[in-house]
Amino acid sequence: MLLLLAGCATPVKKGDDWLAVQKGRNSPPYFDYLDGNLLIDSLGNYYYFQYTRMRFSDGEEDNRPLFLDLRPAELVRLPEEGVLEVLQLNRLRVDTMDRFGKNQKDRLAIGLEKDSMRRPFFRKLKSFLQEGGFFWGTRLLTQEEAAMLQSKRNGGLYDPAFVEWDSTKTRFMLDTMKFTRPKIED
Repeated sequence: MLLLLAGCATPVKKGDDWLAVQKGRNSPPYFDYLDGNLLIDSLGNYYYFQYTRMRFSDGEEDNRPLFLDLRPAELVRLPEEGVLEVLQLNRLRVDTMDRFGKNQKDRLAIGLEKDSMRRPFFRKLKSFLQEGGFFWGTRLLTQEEAAMLQSKRNGGLYDPAFVEWDSTKTRFMLDTMKFTRPKIED
């Protein structure tokens, strides 16, 4: 999973209403989840959840996203007009220092259902993130996020035990931990 990182130095330009996942990038760093995670599905719906343990990889280790055992209740659907307010209210690292004595930035991963998406709102979102000093980037949805979103959109129950996980796309804490469909006798 690759994450395109952006910072405050890049100004938002007129017509900059695209978000895209960078492809073909083989250099570190890689991020799966950051403190704040904004998911955008192909229908333009916005979802938000927090994850306070960031995983960093130097590119040499296993880069598959970690299975978090997310639950639909942790994923909040947001109206477009409420996204910036939620991001502002849920800032985690305002005025704090990291272990090296540098100012810590709020971190936001934007997970996209498609490789690239265009919405007029993205111009406002990028401007908000850059002016607010966020450390942010885009990535594709993880397999776990996609399965949970599909279940949430369809109004069905989400149970990770019934998802057929692709071991090349999701990493479990224990290699022996695999979710398989239970056998039910007729």
